[in-house]
Amino acid sequence: MMTIRKLETLGARTRLNKCALIFHDIARSVHGGSDIDDMSYIQSIFNLVLSSHLVSDTSRERLGLLSVRSRHQKGKDLATTLLDASHLLLTTLGAEPSEWDFISVDGGLDTGRREIRPFTVILDRIRSPYNIGALFRTADSFGVKEIILIEGCASPLHTRAKRTARGCTETVDWSMMDEESVIDLIHRRKVPVFALETGGVNIAGFPFPPEGIMVVGNEEFGVSPALLRACQESAGRLSLLQAGTKASLNVSVAFGIVMHAWFTA
Repeated sequence: MMTIRKLETLGARTRLNKCALIFHDIARSVHGGSDIDDMSYIQSIFNLVLSSHLVSDTSRERLGLLSVRSRHQKGKDLATTLLDASHLLLTTLGAEPSEWDFISVDGGLDTGRREIRPFTVILDRIRSPYNIGALFRTADSFGVKEIILIEGCASPLHTRAKRTARGCTETVDWSMMDEESVIDLIHRRKVPVFALETGGVNIAGFPFPPEGIMVVGNEEFGVSPALLRACQESAGRLSLLQAGTKASLNVSVAFGIVMHAWFTA
């Protein structure tokens, strides 16, 4: 950890940012079961941020309460307080963390515990690396054996995709193919193929196959006509009943809903 003296030499914004990161690092450590040898260090960090002119009166009051609370805490209670303090400082700086900045306290991936089902997912021209990563992470959770990406998809090797996937681009087998080859593969496998697409059977009444292929379409235009025809000749399409004003979901959210239903069918 950086010394208090070193922190005092930093510029105001850099100092607050560093203090936020220190709070987060300590929280992660104590949440994982480590003990804090010097609680006075935490209080010194609180004193630094409380004296900053960048902190509003409202935030200063909140940080003061967190400082007092932390003096009598340990373990996960202390971790929660320090995470609140870290978040408050990052909000002050306008630098709130993205989801991929967090590290699971469970540690690395345990591939031995993963249950694999005969589920194949075809991603049809998913352009966003973030969505690719999120789709892989969900696929890992719900037993997907392989993912086939149509050429034009963002690469699972993209830095943002890998960050969002949290290692799951390495636990789920994948390949990149052109559309013609994918359609040929569909015909050769002779298993049910269905599309996640509007205008289909409500998910509540959809007969999920024990083995099959699901096609997930582009964020803007959905499943391509050629792939949709292949699905219509097989198991068809399923849709999610919605009641919102937008009448659409992010592709990774919709995929998660369907994969849970398929996994538990």
